[in-house]
Amino acid sequence: MKRKPLVTWFPFRFALLIAPLVAAWPQRAQAALLYWDGVTPGTWGTAANWSTAAGATTPNPAAAPGAADTAIFNITTVNTAQTVNLAAAHAALGLVFNNTNTTLLQGSGAARTLTLGADGIIRSATAGTVTIGTTTAATNVNIALGANQTWTNNNSAGEVDILNVISGAFNLNLAGTGTFRLRGANTYTGTTTIGSGVTLIAQANAALGTNAGGTTISSGGTLNLGGTLAVNGLNLGTEAISVSGTGVGGLGAITNTGTNGQQNAIQGAVTLTADTTFGGTQRWDIRNGTLNGGGLGYNLTKVGANSIFLSGTSQIGTSLNSIIVREGEYVFETGALASAA
Repeated sequence: MKRKPLVTWFPFRFALLIAPLVAAWPQRAQAALLYWDGVTPGTWGTAANWSTAAGATTPNPAAAPGAADTAIFNITTVNTAQTVNLAAAHAALGLVFNNTNTTLLQGSGAARTLTLGADGIIRSATAGTVTIGTTTAATNVNIALGANQTWTNNNSAGEVDILNVISGAFNLNLAGTGTFRLRGANTYTGTTTIGSGVTLIAQANAALGTNAGGTTISSGGTLNLGGTLAVNGLNLGTEAISVSGTGVGGLGAITNTGTNGQQNAIQGAVTLTADTTFGGTQRWDIRNGTLNGGGLGYNLTKVGANSIFLSGTSQIGTSLNSIIVREGEYVFETGALASAA
């Protein structure tokens, strides 16, 4: 007897078998670019405050930005100061700031959390100052890192000012040509990288997150200590810092151009990964820490009118080649000259 070919019935039966599985498989929402349409003050969670068109207030999306979407401030026809209220916890794949005026994201009714995905934050070359969070508890906006991410500030004027807590077990990379100011008691545990062209103003003891991840200052980047904190108000603890280069504008890879001296600023290991320049206009210290040459005998150059102290029980590693003082002074307190093991 001639057999019936298997191919005549198998595809149909296979389709019947997998159909329930396909129906049950979770479907990922398609990412969208959603534009703030200039209602100020306005609420993030109101879909009517957003547009799917870059240059018009309509059409409105079905929902406000979520974890798969990029929130863009603003539509191209709106360049006035904007206040965006978060009345609940929200999420976005990333934030883009094009508004040539100021943009403020603040909590409404209570402190809120904004979770950011892998696209991070981008401030365009013409955007005004961006402020996320406030100094008032009921209007705080805490940022939760939902992935390793890069925050890019492409405007050398103004700042991206983050006032409240940054959390998460991910790395934070700062890029561009502008300034970031971190003021929160941050708890993120990843590494912090300050890229070439970037100035990071550390204006809180935990500005760089926990000491677990460490901080890298790339050649051409600057860590600026203290901001507007009170005298000796900054203590970055035992954060391990790797540093190289002359910093932004050649003014130092680590500096203090803030309001006051910061004698407790750095208390961990500072390791040169190439020839490096320190500077500033106010005193800052490596106190009870170590200054290392990275094992390859790099040089440290001091510029700026300020004093930099190696103080307390700090040690200089044997691999540091030389310290060249061009401006100001580099001071070694008693007990701070012993070579590190």
